[in-house]
Amino acid sequence: AASAAGALPLAVPAFSVWGANTNVGKTLVSVGLAHAAAALKVPLAYVKPVQTGFPADSDARLVVSVEPGHCVRALACGGAAEPGQHAAVAAQEAAQPLGISSSSSGVLGSGAGAGAGAAGGYVAPRCSTLFAWRHAVSPHLAVQLEGEAGWVADHVEKGRRGIVRALLLMETAGGVTSPAPSGRLTCDVLRPLRLPCVLVGDPRLGGIAATLSAYDSLVARGWEVEAVVMVGQVALDNAAFLRAHLSHPAAALHRLGAPPPEGHDVRRDGLDASLTSWLAASRPAFTHLLEALQRRHAARLTRLAAAAAAAEAQLWWPFTQHASLAPGAAATVIDSRCGDTWMALSPPAAPQPATAGGGAAAAASLTPLYDGSCSWWTQAATSELQPELARAVGAAAGRYLHVLFPEVAHEPALAAAAALLGPRGPGAGWAERVFYSDDGSTAIEVALKMAFRKFLADRGELGLDSPGSTSPDSTGSSSTSTTSTSSSSGSSSGGELLVLGLAGAYHGDTLGAQDCVAPSVFNGRLQAPWYRGRGLFLEPPYVGMSQLHAAYTAYIESAIDEFEAGLKAQAAAAAEAAASARASGAATATAGAAAAAATAAPGRLAACIMEPLLQGAGGMLLIEPGFQRALAQVVRGRRLPLILDEVFTGLLRVGHVSAAAALGVTPDIACYGKLLTAGAAPLAVTLASREVFEAFSGPSKLFALLHGHSYTAYPIGAAAAAAALQLLTDPATNPNLCAPGRAGCCGKSPACVAPCGRLLPLFDEKVSSFALFGNNSPGAGSAARYAAVSSAAVVRRLRSEHGIYARPLGSVVYLMLPP
Repeated sequence: AASAAGALPLAVPAFSVWGANTNVGKTLVSVGLAHAAAALKVPLAYVKPVQTGFPADSDARLVVSVEPGHCVRALACGGAAEPGQHAAVAAQEAAQPLGISSSSSGVLGSGAGAGAGAAGGYVAPRCSTLFAWRHAVSPHLAVQLEGEAGWVADHVEKGRRGIVRALLLMETAGGVTSPAPSGRLTCDVLRPLRLPCVLVGDPRLGGIAATLSAYDSLVARGWEVEAVVMVGQVALDNAAFLRAHLSHPAAALHRLGAPPPEGHDVRRDGLDASLTSWLAASRPAFTHLLEALQRRHAARLTRLAAAAAAAEAQLWWPFTQHASLAPGAAATVIDSRCGDTWMALSPPAAPQPATAGGGAAAAASLTPLYDGSCSWWTQAATSELQPELARAVGAAAGRYLHVLFPEVAHEPALAAAAALLGPRGPGAGWAERVFYSDDGSTAIEVALKMAFRKFLADRGELGLDSPGSTSPDSTGSSSTSTTSTSSSSGSSSGGELLVLGLAGAYHGDTLGAQDCVAPSVFNGRLQAPWYRGRGLFLEPPYVGMSQLHAAYTAYIESAIDEFEAGLKAQAAAAAEAAASARASGAATATAGAAAAAATAAPGRLAACIMEPLLQGAGGMLLIEPGFQRALAQVVRGRRLPLILDEVFTGLLRVGHVSAAAALGVTPDIACYGKLLTAGAAPLAVTLASREVFEAFSGPSKLFALLHGHSYTAYPIGAAAAAAALQLLTDPATNPNLCAPGRAGCCGKSPACVAPCGRLLPLFDEKVSSFALFGNNSPGAGSAARYAAVSSAAVVRRLRSEHGIYARPLGSVVYLMLPP
């Protein structure tokens, strides 16, 4: 069950204690809070995930001491200290008698002494050091000297689950960005926990910069800093400056008195007079800090408890029938995300009364949920790479925030374009230009404009000598006929421009994107009353229906010929009607004659658009590749521009950086989105060949591509795209990529000589980069399949029994993995 794998109960106020630097008083703050908690009879658990120089030179020396009989006690609060298995081994190797049995599990609350001597319901405090090394060096160096350990934040999660009605303090090692045993930064390794922070600032010269840098490092990674504590009052008075510059109102600054003098040896002297005196003098300040932290925890519970009801009352969710939602159970409240996992509010099993202390939320927990939808097909950042993307986004925001884009260049847009067009990008070998837009649907709108322009340019129908004829009424008149097709054709000599597409396709929700697909639930009268399918939509064969390439070609050619013959017949009938109206001479027929004349020219197929290999929103349908290759060959022979909609399938979703490469097809135009920024920001691009770009060259601005939006190529999104493309396409950061010379990183036989840019494994040239299963209604139409609720039970079981959040496509339930 998900709760057994790392749920964090909210009944436990839990805080992480960080230092802006080493030797700033983290352990003193932990000791003081523990001392205050004991005085208030607040059950406490203290955990030190990592310790070096253990046990002889330990940062925890102010928390534990060896008493007569070698019994380890927590000085500040009178509880028992329980080293984890790894720490116990380190201590034994150092020949330090700890009085801990070899059966100790290392999980908080597991020691026999925990709770001993409890009276009146008060549970004695417990302290634990989980992982320890004897060498007094940075943890990553200690690992190199003494060996690795199973360093995972899950050990702290387990400890937190073992505590009921307690306060948990997790004291980190070193500074915020100090190395963890794995070599990664501590603030990144512990990020899955995201325990609210107490940051101990640096009161020394240079401490302001160190404290603010540590604060920014935590906030940039999604940590919440609830308090900044300064130990000691010195002439520099860093606290006053920091109080004025803290950006987060919750991060109140607390100042403590001068620390006890250095030099005393806790192992030798025990709880000496200096430390005893300091704890007594500082208890009011620590009590105030503890109460402030408890208020912050209660406020957090209140926000979480109110979130679902506020969402149901205020939000309008996409693709959701609100009338069918169960009140109070509709919203999944997400507290945070780390890699592929959300931390979601899981309500208590039994209803809880609302109280000032958080009510139901206090009895609930934050439960990990695997994001089986990849956040609607966009997510590609692992927990290791998420900080890299966040850093790129933050840097662009700090450097640019936003700048307009026409005739402007900035580094993020150039970097993303270079990655898209470069040798590891989807445009390698065919595309020369990148047009930025905001989402996949608008990328398709841009692609249609590009394709139609190229179609007209190839046939000499742009009217270069009379630009006004290629644009709508340029005088500003509002008398444009609703039946006129001149603006869509771009030439008075031809009829309406149409598309060749596939049934079951989906290219977005904007009007043009909806018109270039067959009728469906997404463009029916309830959704798009203006819909008018503009084209021929072939029924594609799906995987399992394979036929010979020759049969595909014959079917496609025949369907196009029949469709075009119908268009000509319609045009002839319209022309005949116009002639009859003119011959009658009736004044009342004038308007009808004009409309008939406008439609007299037959419509023409002017572009082909398709989703390569996989129709996503249409129901996760795998199209027979041979059919799409044949279709591409046919449209090439008919001089129709080819648009590939790779918003979903591109950028390694189907195992190749480009689905076009998997098909062996070269498009004229291709659209990318979703994975483009690895889930960091909305952005899409339309890539175009040189010939498409040159079709917009003309004597005036009227011939340019008059399309864009205020946030075109905004630096934040472009920076996210540049970082995501680098992380996705580099074998050094994406271990799923083919990397010859690295063990297990090329499954082909014979192995690749150079990286082929494809996902592994490459067994029989097939790649499984996503998982898909479903239960379709046999024989049902698309509307019936999409409205089906048969998958609801599967979705509920995935969540309750396996900790997987899945979202169905009607009767289809799909599970998706990052590439």
